[in-house]
Amino acid sequence: MQDLVYYINKNTIRKVNIKVLGGVLMRKRRKWLYEARKNKNLTMAEVAAKSNISESYYSLIESGNRNVPVHTAKKIAKALDFNWTKFYEDDPKALNE
Repeated sequence: MQDLVYYINKNTIRKVNIKVLGGVLMRKRRKWLYEARKNKNLTMAEVAAKSNISESYYSLIESGNRNVPVHTAKKIAKALDFNWTKFYEDDPKALNE
């Protein structure tokens, strides 16, 4: 089951895609990001190092549990060789925040 929910964080309201698995709410996984990493034969640790972020932070981004600021999106996109705006294709308003 997939749904849209709204949540409040730091006085902002965001729309989030979620998945309900066994009664647990999960955000939508960034499968395209996982596939981009695997196509380059890189580990999460390698992408994180190339992006100058921690492996745990990268893992949270790839799993969909963190929103991605533009500066981080650009770093990851450069490491994996894709257009950084791909992170925001599902949420066109995100670029204006």
